[in-house]
Order: sequence, then C-alpha cells, then structure tokens
Amino acid sequence: MAIKKKDFSSIKKKFSTSAKYKPQRFFDLGEQFLDAVGVPGPAIGHLNMFLGHSDTGKTTALVKTAVDAQRRGMLPVFIITEQKWSFEHAKLMGFECEEVVDEETGELDWDGFFIFNNNFEYINKSQIISTNY
Repeated sequence: MAIKKKDFSSIKKKFSTSAKYKPQRFFDLGEQFLDAVGVPGPAIGHLNMFLGHSDTGKTTALVKTAVDAQRRGMLPVFIITEQKWSFEHAKLMGFECEEVVDEETGELDWDGFFIFNNNFEYINKSQIISTNY
C-alpha cells in the first residue's frame, strides 16, 4: 500500500524562509592547493584547521596563507605549538619580515607586519590543582 503524500505548500509558503549566505572569500594558496583540496585556500573570516601527518605541507600552507594575508593588508597571527617554525624559510616563501637585533640584549629577533607567539605550553599534571570533595 502506497503512502499518500500530503500537500504542505501553503504551510511552507507561510512559514519557510530562504537562506541567503554571503559569498565566500578564500586566501589564495595557488593552483596546486586548489587541485589537491578543492578550494583556493583557507576561508577568510572563519576558523580553519590543517590536519595531516608530518611533512605533508601544513606549515607551508600556513606560510602561504600569511603571505597572501600580508598582500591583502590583513595582519597574520601565528601561535606556534611545535617549535618547528623558521622565519628564514617563511621569508624565502615571500613572507615579509626582517631580522632585527635587540640593542639591549644583542639577541636576534624578527619584525614585520605580523604577531608571533611560540611560548605555548601544554598543561601537564603538575600544573593541575586537584580538589578533594
């Protein structure tokens, strides 16, 4: 026995709306990224995550995104957790940064249109305060 399909067009017309989304914008990571992933790069204005095995191009994609962000006048922000960052390599890829010397300490650092933090620490057991109830 076939189930009879009801007509809900009047209810749909009364209560349903259509969704109008803003057009998506992406950072441009080049033709190879587009071919491999299906989008030109990370979406602008969204949280993006690169996942993958070691040495699969995650940091390269990050640097290329930062290069495109600088080109567009957008401030790149880096929070580095793996301690594998190289400003020298980023500069070779087109990232705008300059090596500077701290006049007080003599230490070398990097400066430019970006924010960089690699002081990330994992939470370990000794940092957790346990409470007994």
